[in-house]
Amino acid sequence: MLSITENIRKSLKSEGFKDRILWVDWVRALAIVAILVIHVSSSYLTDISYQSNFWLIATFFESLSRFGIIAFVMISGYLLLNREYELTDFLSRRLKRVLIPFILWNFIYIFFKINFQNVLGENYTLFAVLEFIGKAFLDPTIVAIQFWFIYMIVGLYLVTPIISKWIKNSNDREVEYFLVIWLITLLLGFFSVSFLLENYLIYFSGFIGYFVLGYYLAKKESKYLNSRLFGLILFITGTLITFVGTIYLTYQTGQLDLTFIQLGDLTPNAFLQATGVFIIIKNTDFSSWSVKNWSLNGLIIKVSLFSYGIYLLNILVLRFFEYFGLLSVNTNPIYNIPIFVFLTLIVSLITLMILDKLPGLKYLSGK
Repeated sequence: MLSITENIRKSLKSEGFKDRILWVDWVRALAIVAILVIHVSSSYLTDISYQSNFWLIATFFESLSRFGIIAFVMISGYLLLNREYELTDFLSRRLKRVLIPFILWNFIYIFFKINFQNVLGENYTLFAVLEFIGKAFLDPTIVAIQFWFIYMIVGLYLVTPIISKWIKNSNDREVEYFLVIWLITLLLGFFSVSFLLENYLIYFSGFIGYFVLGYYLAKKESKYLNSRLFGLILFITGTLITFVGTIYLTYQTGQLDLTFIQLGDLTPNAFLQATGVFIIIKNTDFSSWSVKNWSLNGLIIKVSLFSYGIYLLNILVLRFFEYFGLLSVNTNPIYNIPIFVFLTLIVSLITLMILDKLPGLKYLSGK
């Protein structure tokens, strides 16, 4: 363990440890861990009876981790909307960083689906393979459900040069005006309110709200937004709404009801939880830990650096755990989920660190 820590320390020194925004690294690291929790616990949620104690435990883990994707989007908003860009330079740099690792991993997942999960059957043709590849790039969720995030973030990147100019020339009240309307559209969509006007508020809907929210929360100074206690209240409230709401609706309907646990988490409960996490971490001084806790801050920064790669790789790691019978819903999730979240994180991180050192494979690291 000492040698691993020492290697991390040397690596971070060469990458400018002191120049990093530590709270941003903590948000990224905690976000990817939350996503791993969601991915590991999802089978418990969907594949076993809701009357089982295992299901209740998995539902709690799922409820605790809804902030994962949102936190990534919010951090991107804070980092990217804080400046203006030359259009061509921004698009080429950002899209290259996102799309090249995605394309490479998409091909790997395609290979896995064809050869290990037999999605094309035993006697497939070259035409069938090419057709499947085409479909996998039009809708990459057919090979890995988490790949929906890639096209969502690409969409946000495409609009960033425009939104950033608006943000830089707007005051707090104008940004708040946007966020209020966005929150209204989020609530209308969540409660399935039939309101014709909602159809014409699409410019205020979706993940662009979380994108702008991340910038706003990081820049706005107020008693509440500077209070970790307030952030904790929001986090607990959002988590409890998710947990209690999922249990209540499931038992009421007699079947699994994931109204409060939706792919993408455009829900008021996830909004509260993610906002709370963001406020807590933003107002925590991690810089004072930089000397005394190299192993902790160093690991957090390393996870942050490779967080995108971990996101791309983690489902494949979990599938191999399942393939060899290591990950099963028959095991108590109260310890099985944390164990496999940790194992998936470490295996993914070590794999990506190795790939990053290999000239021909470094793009796979997502760094």
